[in-house]
Amino acid sequence: MGESTPTPLWPENLDEDGAPEDTPKLILEQAGRELGDRTAGKVVGELQTRSTGDKLEHSFYLRSTEVDYRYFMFKVRHVITGFPVEIIFSSDAPFMQCSNQEAFEAELRRLFSDTQTRQIVNRLRNLAREVG
Repeated sequence: MGESTPTPLWPENLDEDGAPEDTPKLILEQAGRELGDRTAGKVVGELQTRSTGDKLEHSFYLRSTEVDYRYFMFKVRHVITGFPVEIIFSSDAPFMQCSNQEAFEAELRRLFSDTQTRQIVNRLRNLAREVG
């Protein structure tokens, strides 16, 4: 009796899943780089990622590149499929949910445009100037 070749269980086109949306992590990394570009590298967005059971959690910080200091902004938590995401500002505050990439990016724009966020960025930039 000849040995038969097993029928593949995984499809040949495994990597062809249509036009994927950007992942929350990629969006946050881009936001961090953009901040660095706008502050001449003095302040950047820094991301720390960890797994929390069946979810991924990304902590977003504003970091002064000249001084060993960073400021916690928020966490983003999501399942592996990416969306929806939960934006968490503190452990005792309710989270905000964004159902898709468009809503997530709109909320990030709102957060980054907030007066308090801009003040923190400017203070970090000034701190870098003081030591630089």
